[in-house]
Amino acid sequence: MAETEQERAQREIDVLSMATYDVPETGSASRPVECDVIMKGGITSGVVYPLTICKLATRYRLRNIGGTSAGAIAAAVAAAAEYRRRHDERAPATGFQSLAVLPFDVSQRLESLFQPTRETEGVFRVLLAAIGGDGVRGAVAAVVRQQRLAFCAGLGLVLALAFGAQVLAAGFPIEGVTWVRIGVGLLLVLPLALVVGVAAAVAGFASAALRVLPQHDFGLTDGATYSGSPREPGLTEWLADAVDGVAGLPAGRCLTLGDLWGPEGLAAWTAYVEGRGRTPVGEVRQARAIDLQTMTTDLTLRRPFRLPFGQQDFLFDEEEMRRLFPDRVVATMKGGVAASRHRHPATGEPLFYFPGPGRSSRGDVRPGPESLPLVVMARMSLSFPGLLSAVPLYAVDRNGDQGVVRHLFSDGGISSNFPMHFFDSLLPTRPTFGINLSPPHPVHPDDLTWLPSAATGGVDPRAVPFETVPGFAQALRDTVQNWSDNTQVTQRGYAERVVEIRLRPGEGGLNLAMPPDVIMALVARGAEAGDRLVEQFEWDPHRVIRYRTAMTRLVDALAQVDASWTLGEYESLLADYPATGVAGSSFLGSATWRQGDQAATRALLATIGGWRDANWHALSHDRPAPAPVVRMAPE
Repeated sequence: MAETEQERAQREIDVLSMATYDVPETGSASRPVECDVIMKGGITSGVVYPLTICKLATRYRLRNIGGTSAGAIAAAVAAAAEYRRRHDERAPATGFQSLAVLPFDVSQRLESLFQPTRETEGVFRVLLAAIGGDGVRGAVAAVVRQQRLAFCAGLGLVLALAFGAQVLAAGFPIEGVTWVRIGVGLLLVLPLALVVGVAAAVAGFASAALRVLPQHDFGLTDGATYSGSPREPGLTEWLADAVDGVAGLPAGRCLTLGDLWGPEGLAAWTAYVEGRGRTPVGEVRQARAIDLQTMTTDLTLRRPFRLPFGQQDFLFDEEEMRRLFPDRVVATMKGGVAASRHRHPATGEPLFYFPGPGRSSRGDVRPGPESLPLVVMARMSLSFPGLLSAVPLYAVDRNGDQGVVRHLFSDGGISSNFPMHFFDSLLPTRPTFGINLSPPHPVHPDDLTWLPSAATGGVDPRAVPFETVPGFAQALRDTVQNWSDNTQVTQRGYAERVVEIRLRPGEGGLNLAMPPDVIMALVARGAEAGDRLVEQFEWDPHRVIRYRTAMTRLVDALAQVDASWTLGEYESLLADYPATGVAGSSFLGSATWRQGDQAATRALLATIGGWRDANWHALSHDRPAPAPVVRMAPE
């Protein structure tokens, strides 16, 4: 008899919870021992990730880890496990062993992790009914139960009007036969009365939802604990304990980004921020022992942000943060730095600097990466609109009246649900793996994990036809949210390092009440995806394709710069531009610096001329399709 997914999950957990995770610290160019990994968002779909990560950890050390939404949660716990492997001399494998059994814990408490407040409980119960097995019917029943008065009012109003109309039509006195006719008439009107009653209940529910959501930063839950029981923590408390427990930290401490970076990484970053030396930021990042990045979306500015923030722009209110995070997390965020001079726009209370670079352009000290807890990075990425409340931060409105404005940070998946660009370089020195989530393939419905080979090149995008208005709306949403990520994973040199885990209807997503057997089926699929990456990924062919792709990108970019350098007369402009007193002069430095910089530019552009004279093959032949591009964009 074939092994079921649940049986495989149990077997894999048994093995991985006892594995040694003994990977050497150094490797070679042809066999790297480090890898990067990016995980896609998907709310409850994140249960697929623990065993995928554990499988990778048996072959690689994790260097850079990133994700969005549920992928950010998995990334934080994976970073904690890698931290323990590098710092716990007695039991280095314990972190990944704990990660391997984490799905058991999740399968027993998934629904209890999302705890509504008293004000949002009624709307939240309707949401659970809507995403449950009964679908629309269950949602309507839940709405009617919650809005009994509105339902009865609508129902009663129609029946009363019908009764009155029949009484007036019958006239007085009303005889027995007439009463029977009136009763029959009311029965005929009853379906309409029920429809009106349901409509009234739906209207009441919508009014309640529209009222309560803004009061709770547009989420029915906020991740905090409202059960009153330490055995049933809310999502954020559970995650904070899971991260710190996997990392092996003592009680009262929480794992921070500075812990991951290590002393060398922090020293390099501090020197860079304070302006000592001229180390390129790429080399500063290379000094980090482990790096974690997550994606969040600032709805107030209508743009995505990568965490940690590259600039110190935001502040936080201590009381608001204590409602969202455990006390030890908020204390760590303050970093021992006094409150800022800025005040809360409504309460007037002092605001604290949110952990960032550590020092502003004016030189005042602010909390740095060593004060940014991993649970905060995950929670700010996992704020699924409507389900989990946005996280409030504050910033001075430089384009307005210089007052402090409240910013709401929501789910990173709104802007980039699969940020494969986080750790990419033109020529990789280690694999950057991606773990993607998708529905089953229509032609291969039983293939629930898939990894393309390097020989097949890119991946043709999958067509998803639609014929209904809801399908049209879904297509619009998916296009706005995922177009960039979907485009990148079709690229040669990128596709063959992205494993796809396919989810059937009812698996993952908003299914907060997934039964344990469904959760374990997803866990088994995660293990299978990890096996595919470890066993099927080909590093040397990948490097060959990346080299070819990188040279295409460089050729195109340098050719455009070469043409603009001449047509735009940049050389004469830069040579004659005033050193002081005009806009932009500060970007050109001293005359000596400028001469050296221009000489370097001319030497770089001469490379293009040499390529043309040699009729270099990469200028015109065998360009990988689809052709890649280089574009300027802020991080």
